[in-house]
Amino acid sequence: MKRTTRNRTLLAALALTLAWSFVAGAPLFAQRVTGQISGTVSDEQGGALPGVTVSLLGSNIVGTQSAITTANGFYRFVALPPGAYELRFNLDGFSAVNRTGVRVGLGQTSIEDVALKVGDVTETITVTAEAPLVDTQSNEIGANFGRDWVENAPTQRQSFNDLVAAAPGSVRGGDQSRRTMVYGSSYDENSFQLDGADVNDNFFNEQLAQPNIDAIEEVEVLSLGAPAEYGNLTGAVYNIVTRQGTNQFHGDVNIFSQGDGLTSKNTNADQDDGFPFLRDEYNDWTVQLGGPIAKDRVWFFASYQRQDDGYSNTGVDPAVGLVNIETDRYFGKFNVQITPRHKIQFTYHQDDQFEPYALGASTAQAVQVARAGHTPTPGLGYTGVISDKSLIEVRFTGFYGDVFLAPKNPSIPRDTTRFIDLDTGQISGGHYYWYDLFPERTTINTKVSYLADNFLGGSHDFRFGFQYNDSEAGGIYGYNDLVLTYSQSYPGYGYGYTRAPFSYSGNAEGVAVFVDDTWRVNDRLSVNLGVRYDKNDAFSKAQQELDQFGAATGVTFAQADYYSWKYVSPRLGLNYQLTADGKTVLKAHVGRYHRAITTGEFANVIGPSIKPIFAGGYDTGTNTFFDLFQITDNSNLLIDPNYKSPQTDQYIVSVERQFGRNYGLALNLVRKEGSDFGAWKDIAGVYEDATYVDDRGADATGKSIGVFRRVSSGADSVFQITNRAEMDNEITAASLDFHKRMENHWSVNASLTFLESSGRTPDSNGGASIQQRGGLQFRTFGRNPNDFVNSGGRLRGDVPWQFKTQFVYELPKGFLVSASVSSRAGANLVRRVSVPRSITNISATILAEERGESGRLPSQTIFDLRLQKDFTLRQGMRLGLIADIFNVSNDDANEGVRSTIGTSSSFNVADGFILPRRVMLGAKLRF
Repeated sequence: MKRTTRNRTLLAALALTLAWSFVAGAPLFAQRVTGQISGTVSDEQGGALPGVTVSLLGSNIVGTQSAITTANGFYRFVALPPGAYELRFNLDGFSAVNRTGVRVGLGQTSIEDVALKVGDVTETITVTAEAPLVDTQSNEIGANFGRDWVENAPTQRQSFNDLVAAAPGSVRGGDQSRRTMVYGSSYDENSFQLDGADVNDNFFNEQLAQPNIDAIEEVEVLSLGAPAEYGNLTGAVYNIVTRQGTNQFHGDVNIFSQGDGLTSKNTNADQDDGFPFLRDEYNDWTVQLGGPIAKDRVWFFASYQRQDDGYSNTGVDPAVGLVNIETDRYFGKFNVQITPRHKIQFTYHQDDQFEPYALGASTAQAVQVARAGHTPTPGLGYTGVISDKSLIEVRFTGFYGDVFLAPKNPSIPRDTTRFIDLDTGQISGGHYYWYDLFPERTTINTKVSYLADNFLGGSHDFRFGFQYNDSEAGGIYGYNDLVLTYSQSYPGYGYGYTRAPFSYSGNAEGVAVFVDDTWRVNDRLSVNLGVRYDKNDAFSKAQQELDQFGAATGVTFAQADYYSWKYVSPRLGLNYQLTADGKTVLKAHVGRYHRAITTGEFANVIGPSIKPIFAGGYDTGTNTFFDLFQITDNSNLLIDPNYKSPQTDQYIVSVERQFGRNYGLALNLVRKEGSDFGAWKDIAGVYEDATYVDDRGADATGKSIGVFRRVSSGADSVFQITNRAEMDNEITAASLDFHKRMENHWSVNASLTFLESSGRTPDSNGGASIQQRGGLQFRTFGRNPNDFVNSGGRLRGDVPWQFKTQFVYELPKGFLVSASVSSRAGANLVRRVSVPRSITNISATILAEERGESGRLPSQTIFDLRLQKDFTLRQGMRLGLIADIFNVSNDDANEGVRSTIGTSSSFNVADGFILPRRVMLGAKLRF
């Protein structure tokens, strides 16, 4: 199983070879960064019309594409960028039909059926398309946010995270969080796709790239029922597609600003210690331009964003806690039309961010550190339309980033000793730690599609695919010496901890094959069949031994191979039109989904390169340690070589109904069952049952709680990452979604979701917040069997109800109002207790009751509003003046507490308040 760089290069070359061998034998299906149009053409009596010429026009495609209807009257156009199109239907002996305003959404099929009338061939009938509000093709459940909402939504401009949080069933991890949990899944179980590039960081399994929101064309949230082309996820798929150039030059300049004078406060002095949230500054501007380099051949789109975000959080003294995050985002896209049927696309995205960490009140300025990161994300794809039934695409994507944590002042060495004076509380010297991190991912995707429109009793849209990825997250980690002194009571004496820097790496390599089939059995029934096979390997590549200064010593630790996941993921669904008009649809889906390898579980924890920690006395006169002894040893940390991939089974039933021309309603019933999640386990320690009486601190019940007492020596324990039977979950949800398309100058989307989720995750015995993680990164859950005590109740992301709506109203004279409202129940409160060591013979903090039995944090309602006035400066140029008002009602809900320990003086004291009402002013110039 051993790999080298050469082996991985050969695998990549093999993937490309396989891709082109597929091209030689059969066509490939495009990445899900596009949509398609299909339909049937009939006469007035409903008979199929073969030989009809169907022409497609639109600003997002070159020239005019054409197709000829088959013997069944069927036609389709594939690999269409999201946008608006026009269809023209022509056949001798029939009046021509032009259908305008055909909207193509990301990952969606627009069905455009047409009936031609016998008549004068010179007569043309023009109609405006009305896309159905129900999906009659797939069994997927999700939401699309098109350009109209992206451009007009009142967002905080924190990239696409502001948009996806509005999807039904999606819960944001906090008022300002970029993390979302979808229908009960954890925030590290999602898949993020940027123009077809997988931008998941394999260390935390979170999105790495954050594209400029003004450069986004459309966002698809595929919440449930993802087809077999998607793997390595048990949550949602987020597809983000950026804008592109056309044959016409177009551009925009956008400026947004906030200040403390337009910021309210929603806390009192008791809640914020006299320091309410402070908006020091917020300046955000973008410049974008797109157009032709060579008309009908080469298009470009370029974007740049600069963002300065200065603030201090609630309860933090701005004198020491003020931070200013500086972000530069670059984006470029080139579309090259080689021939009318063959094209290539190149994209490049990069985030550059500089983020200082806030200081504590007693911390010297020199201790401040800053995180600097760069995320180059290139992509290259080739698409060839072979016929109206087949398509070719080969796509190479990846990211090659670097992240550094170091002193904000570059003149201060990053390995400076940290001093804490226990008499005065003053902190000086260096930060706790520093690091160099180099996240990378290379992905190659190929797909094969063939439409068999009269095969095995129906129409089959077959899709085959091969996927390869190679990802890495590693670098150097350094823990600075920590020295505790007594300047007054014991001058000259101190003690502390020291640890040498170490190198580490977490690698994952995977290959997958899949097949999907959309089988249209008849005019009413479509069956979605799919299965994928994955093989993913987890390992740490060979590492250099480092000295105390972080320099290589010449000693190399061999590559460590940990486990291999091989699994099959079947998917089955149906879509049945309950009424002949196609306006009432029943959907059903059952599918198995597997989690991606998360290398943060082992990368800087397990392996011979990871250095131990030493403790000892410290001489402040000579600044040296003495009598050092080792207090940690990772030689007893292992990974089960039979560690299996955690999995989730989805069961979905949905009914969708369109009312009239403009209204749609959907009821979704969801069941998720997860198993084989990972946790630590002491495979050598011996424990016996013991009892703790809950008789201390606030809300003590006096009840007896069963705990575990360690009877073996701590030196005998061996801890292993493995699948635990206790680590499972059950999620039941129902959502009611309502849609009203833009008509008569207004549109609305709304959803009401009810959810119950229970089980365990590695943060089950943690605090009272709604953020829920499924991986073990930096967590030791399970090493102590007392971690499982009362931790199997409601999950952290358990939200029994939430309501969302997005609303747009176009007023006369260029005025526009848009609003986004999100209201939900608060997170579950918990009460934890520290069990005396005399009972357990080991340090143990447990939940006194299961989560869900101690009440909840307050519910919260966030109402964001946009007021906009557009001015036409001249033909093709307009100016929009904008006022975005966030948290209009100035809701003061708290999203956490200062302590969950029942004996603490700050037990259940409100903390983590959502941000107050604030106004952001902006201007948009379009040309």
